[in-house]
Amino acid sequence: MTDARQALFDIERQIVDYLQGHPCAADSVRGIREWWLGNDTEVDIALVEQALGQLLVQGRVTRVSLPDGSSLYTGPSSDTPADPTRQ
Repeated sequence: MTDARQALFDIERQIVDYLQGHPCAADSVRGIREWWLGNDTEVDIALVEQALGQLLVQGRVTRVSLPDGSSLYTGPSSDTPADPTRQ
């Protein structure tokens, strides 16, 4: 696995882990980078966006569009099928 792919995988895992511990959490990409990833502002925001994109496709996060055009990310909605590999 390349360093970039490993970094992306690590960010995805951290986001999923955070949501497991905080199922009602919702935040912006920048908030996720700052708060969910352990205040690691050294993480490239583009990598966080890419990880969220992958998690969206997998149904592991949900994006909520706000009236001002910004977005929040949260755990999967109750009508999203559960990931069968998750226990």
